[in-house]
Amino acid sequence: MLAELQLNITKELQQSLHAVRAEISSLGERTSHIENKMTEITTAHNDMADVTISMEEQLQSMQAKLADMEDRSRRNNLRFRGVRESVKPDDLTEYLTDYFSLLLPQASQTDLIIDRAHRLPKPKHLAGDVPRDVIVRIHFYHIKEKIAMAARSQPSLPPRFKDISVSADLSAATLSRCRAFQQSTAILRAHGIQYRWGFPVKLLINKNGTKMMANSPEEALHLCKKWNLTEEEVEAHPTKRPSPSRIQEEWSTVVHRKKRAT
Repeated sequence: MLAELQLNITKELQQSLHAVRAEISSLGERTSHIENKMTEITTAHNDMADVTISMEEQLQSMQAKLADMEDRSRRNNLRFRGVRESVKPDDLTEYLTDYFSLLLPQASQTDLIIDRAHRLPKPKHLAGDVPRDVIVRIHFYHIKEKIAMAARSQPSLPPRFKDISVSADLSAATLSRCRAFQQSTAILRAHGIQYRWGFPVKLLINKNGTKMMANSPEEALHLCKKWNLTEEEVEAHPTKRPSPSRIQEEWSTVVHRKKRAT
């Protein structure tokens, strides 16, 4: 009687263990399938991440070259702000030639040739009483450089010219990249550190006779932080959208043990 009971219990246990083993085996196969699929997905994602990063780098390089070409096409241009609206379009050339003659009194009229001059549409952020900017293409590049340098020295001028300011005529892409350096340039100006722009857009910094170059806003802010220049402002700088990153496998493949011979 006891032996028969023991035999029945053994059979039931064996049946239960067989069912458990079958379930574990099924789970193992499903887990292995999921792991294989995840490996395929991870590989595909990493391949796409690598391609995306490469394409982003190529796109940035092409955009920089395109902006450089556009800036080169504008190298003889200057932007003038403060030219009164009372100066009519047909009178701009004569008005600006008179202005240039005051800035460069030793230059002849043949040196001060203006190829074209026209007003730009007014940006929305400018007040209504601010006159529209004027874009001028000066025939000779070296004369254009002398005019820009003379205008920045703020000479004494007649009232009709006193409100004029001069800046380079740069592409929208270049201006956008320059604005990205706004925080670092503000910090440098606040501490009396000299800098100038390089192209393609970069900051050329002169600190106590030591010249440094920052090719990106992040590099410029890193230098500011390295020099202990208002570190709290550096931390607040917004970052650009990150590129997709590669992912790593975080699982171990299930190893199925061979069933022992009975």
